[in-house]
Amino acid sequence: IASLAPASISQLEGNYTLQNGFLQLVLCTSGGTSICSLKGDFDGTGQYGMELMAPDGYTLRSRDGDGAWNTSMESAPRAVTVMSSGPETVEVRVEGVAAGSAVETWTVLVAAGERGFGLETIGATVAGSSAVLHNMGTTPLSVFGLYPEDGVVQMMNGKNGNGYMASTRGLERIYMLGGANPVSDLLAENATSGAVDLQPQMMPGRLTMLFSDGHHTGYQQVLVGTAPNGTLDTWGNGTLSNSPPSDWTSRIRISPNNYNFPPGGLTSSSSNLPTNDLAALMAGIYGSAPGCLCTFPNSPSCPGLSGQALKLGQIATTVNRGLNDRGYGGTYNYFDPDNFFSTTALIYSGDEFLQGQARAVIERSGDLLCVQEVQKKHNCSYGQLPHHFEGSTPTFLALSGATQTGPNTFWTKSALMYARNSGNTAWLESYMPTLRAAAQFCFDLIDPNTKLLLAPGSLMIDVFIRANYTADSNAMMVGFLHEFAEAEDAVGNHTGAVGLRKLADDMAAAVMAHMWDTDHFVTQVDPDVMDCASTHSCRDFVDYDSNTIAVAHNLTDTMDQAKAVLSRIDNGIQKCSAAQGGGPQWVSEKYYGPDDTTHGNVGDSCSAMGRIAWFDAKARKAVGDVDGFQAQLSTMQNDLLRYTWMHERYGCDGKMQLNRTAAYFEYPSTVAILIREVKYGIEIGFGKVTVDPMVSQPFSYHVGNVNVEYNPNGTSTVNVVTGPNTQYRIHGMDASAEYIVSEGCADGTSAVQPDTVGMLTFEAKCGPVSVRVRR
Repeated sequence: IASLAPASISQLEGNYTLQNGFLQLVLCTSGGTSICSLKGDFDGTGQYGMELMAPDGYTLRSRDGDGAWNTSMESAPRAVTVMSSGPETVEVRVEGVAAGSAVETWTVLVAAGERGFGLETIGATVAGSSAVLHNMGTTPLSVFGLYPEDGVVQMMNGKNGNGYMASTRGLERIYMLGGANPVSDLLAENATSGAVDLQPQMMPGRLTMLFSDGHHTGYQQVLVGTAPNGTLDTWGNGTLSNSPPSDWTSRIRISPNNYNFPPGGLTSSSSNLPTNDLAALMAGIYGSAPGCLCTFPNSPSCPGLSGQALKLGQIATTVNRGLNDRGYGGTYNYFDPDNFFSTTALIYSGDEFLQGQARAVIERSGDLLCVQEVQKKHNCSYGQLPHHFEGSTPTFLALSGATQTGPNTFWTKSALMYARNSGNTAWLESYMPTLRAAAQFCFDLIDPNTKLLLAPGSLMIDVFIRANYTADSNAMMVGFLHEFAEAEDAVGNHTGAVGLRKLADDMAAAVMAHMWDTDHFVTQVDPDVMDCASTHSCRDFVDYDSNTIAVAHNLTDTMDQAKAVLSRIDNGIQKCSAAQGGGPQWVSEKYYGPDDTTHGNVGDSCSAMGRIAWFDAKARKAVGDVDGFQAQLSTMQNDLLRYTWMHERYGCDGKMQLNRTAAYFEYPSTVAILIREVKYGIEIGFGKVTVDPMVSQPFSYHVGNVNVEYNPNGTSTVNVVTGPNTQYRIHGMDASAEYIVSEGCADGTSAVQPDTVGMLTFEAKCGPVSVRVRR
């Protein structure tokens, strides 16, 4: 690595530039002491991006008595010593870094090939009571704080008087992200660009502060001093009280990036996805979903929750765009399917803490499932999941007033997603009674005679009036039954799993028999006119959500029928489908007017939705439509890379609708999900791991605890969280070749032959597994 990105140092007029290709920092020591510049290059080529340090940089600050604040920028250090000058490491020691009565020694270490650098400080106050801190001001717009025992806090556009979040809770990671400011003009060029990822040494009980000051952000490690009563765990003015003299040692790792995602958890020693794919995946995961979380005690800047001391597992629809400024303010935990996407993005981080945050959100809604005491207190049906929370109070109807099947379906899918990807089968076993109750709410709607679900409303577009045997809920239920059957198998209920699969097959046949009309599935069939599809007389808007769901879940009898559905969508009469340059993907061919929506709300009638784009992508994969998938993904991906935060909906022109909610989670999360599970085809099941890329080309994927090297003509490796005796399905292999499989915990190898379409299937007692071609 050193030959590719060696560490080096140069000096000019008392300023020291340390770099290694991935990062460049300037240690200013002429007339004062600070880290006055910081830039990054994710690719490690030395083509550094924009400045990431705010004008005040990284400094030592001190206030003695009741006087003014002093800063290390005001006096030169006593000595600067270059301990090593590369190429393996550059180490610089700065002695006599002073601010008022506080004096420190700094040691800066840059190693070859590393994305971050280390900073150690050893210091003390020499007299009197004081307040002392390290201040790091950065240029990116939004700051995120990850507290491993407590939750996540995020802010942008802070102002004097409310821009500081003081806490003595353990703070493990802070990152700042750039992007276009969602409260001004999202479609303007980025106000800020790049990211800074901080990993401080945990100092239990020691005060820390996140801050957001206008368009800048930062972090303060308080070394001496306390926060006044009532100012902890809330956004305030950052006031400090003095403390007696003290000494300290602090350590922090700082990783800059020229892209808008935190790079600290990514290796630089091995290849990974193409940069644009990796950047979109990471921005989609880290830029939105964590900032939507309201899991931190006291719920700072979570309208309707702020000030509640308990940790609530709730999640908003947007990040904080300013203090108490969130979309759909005061409402949380929508699973219709909204927060299925944000929790899945958190789970796909491969980070145990963020996966745990997703679980906290899932369990919060599960705690209010309509059973026992909840059913006695609320007007709900047995097993019904809260549609959302208003503040901390559950409500079981959609904002439109409709009852939906979506919340129970997608909340259960979220729980199963967590269990599969975390490997936490013990949690699944203990939580299955709750999941069964939630699933039963939907199963009870299935007519035993017709084998169709009698839906009370729309699956996932609550304002669209749909009822009776609807294609959206029925197509969704077929896939859901198969997924729940896998969970039953995982906990040993094989008899139950067989029954669910049989019901899924029966439903699929019934949907085809009663809802298929020439080249698509109709909106709904009413019980008194079951043959309307064959006579072309059903109430039918040619819905793109239900039709992509049906193709994604393989409901058609033939591949030609599946392709006909997508062809109908791609040539829609509104000229708004993704294939026609519209937003990815549109809601329906025919317009839902005021009489077709609850209370005449046509807000979603002329828009595209990320949730439909997800099903559309899975449908494209089912029929092998690579170009159709990539065209749709590229629109969302390019916008995500440019803006970081995205609006709630797209329009017919293929651009984000500026009148819809800003900094909404759905599209960023959707992009991340599409890259991982559709484009690169990495899916972790119960006792099953699938690698099925959209295109059979070599790739590397190393994100969190998921590590895959895919090469049909060489060696492939898969290292993910799995249990014993896992089945692996690796697609796109050479059907004429033989592959040698080795396991991480077993000696010896085995030879496996792919099937006629190139799918290699084998079982391994444990991972990681390695697959090598032998011709």
